[in-house]
Amino acid sequence: MYLLSIIYYFGIVACGIQGSQKSSQLHKIFCPPISFFAAMGGGIIRDLFLLYVFPAAFTTGCILDVMIALCAGIVYRFLLQKHIVPKIFENYVILTDALGAGTFIAMGVNKALICGANQIIVFCCGIVTALGGGILSSLLCFQSIRKVLTANISYRIITILGTILYMYYLAIGVNPTVAQYLLILYTFSAISITNYNYRKMLIGHLTKFLKHAKAMVFPIPKAAILYRQNNYIIHTSNRLAYSYVFCSSNYTRNKNLPYVDYTYILRDFKLRCPRRFARGR
Repeated sequence: MYLLSIIYYFGIVACGIQGSQKSSQLHKIFCPPISFFAAMGGGIIRDLFLLYVFPAAFTTGCILDVMIALCAGIVYRFLLQKHIVPKIFENYVILTDALGAGTFIAMGVNKALICGANQIIVFCCGIVTALGGGILSSLLCFQSIRKVLTANISYRIITILGTILYMYYLAIGVNPTVAQYLLILYTFSAISITNYNYRKMLIGHLTKFLKHAKAMVFPIPKAAILYRQNNYIIHTSNRLAYSYVFCSSNYTRNKNLPYVDYTYILRDFKLRCPRRFARGR
């Protein structure tokens, strides 16, 4: 449970930073309210328009959440945005937002179930809790409705599928804590893969690994596998021969790699592998 709380607060920090980034074109006085609505807007819309209860964001139980969101937005706007490379925070925000999305979905679904809502309302609560804050903060930053609705289509599809997945886990009797961990793992992996920066970084690391793997030399013993009467027998020659991987680096260093003949001649295999030897007698 402590890990889920930590992930939730990381998601709150990411939402606060996203609200501060959206309000960068506006006056500095708009930074705290935009950060607040980016982090708590989904829950406010869910409570007011779907569950018809008093918003939890305005109660004493969410004071810590509100303070974390406000502090994250203010610190990013007034201090970190001027002194640290923005790309670091962009990767951090994407990473933590991918973790927090699963937590927000689970919170919306769980609260709707506690209030006794039907399945359709429960489904809408999970989606609105995860997406409502970002949409509301974008509208408050005077972005057009068309731009808001057509942005991050892949993120919204992942959220909808995550809500369906979490409701399915609860329907088949999975422990809610285990179901929430599985949901967080799904949102984190799916959002990270669909993001262009992470995809580019993964391809770069994979290319470097393959480039270094070409120069590796793997010693492989010279062996042959015989098949006789549904038994696999491994016959290894007395002299071990090693294969070498030819690469461009060895060619530039003028290293003459020995030629390895991969022709295996098994003489008198009937004498070497009789029936009683195959049976292990």
